[in-house]
Amino acid sequence: MVNSNVGGFVLAKEILSVFIYVKDLEKSKQWYSEVLGLNFGGFDGNRTNQLGVGLVLFEKENFSPCSESLFVIQTSNLEESYNKLKELRVEVSEINREINCFNLKDLDGNVITVWQ
Repeated sequence: MVNSNVGGFVLAKEILSVFIYVKDLEKSKQWYSEVLGLNFGGFDGNRTNQLGVGLVLFEKENFSPCSESLFVIQTSNLEESYNKLKELRVEVSEINREINCFNLKDLDGNVITVWQ
């Protein structure tokens, strides 16, 4: 962990959670479970910490999906991950060969980057 020291004041110790807004919580939990292999739980059933930082899904009727990447997932095999997502009919961008990554969109159009 790194402490951010701003003018003698410790601002941050670590990132605990990333909030993802979705239209339908149950459908999104199912999508994130089936596509990314995440299991949700916590006191309200919409949290996971399997990737090292907490991901929390929140249902919100009127929202705009995040068109820039919310977070980056590291994979050990970019091609295999890309092909599997395409098999699952997940919307993916072309692979950026210069930096070995591609983007995918969740059910609501939120962008996530996959990197190797």
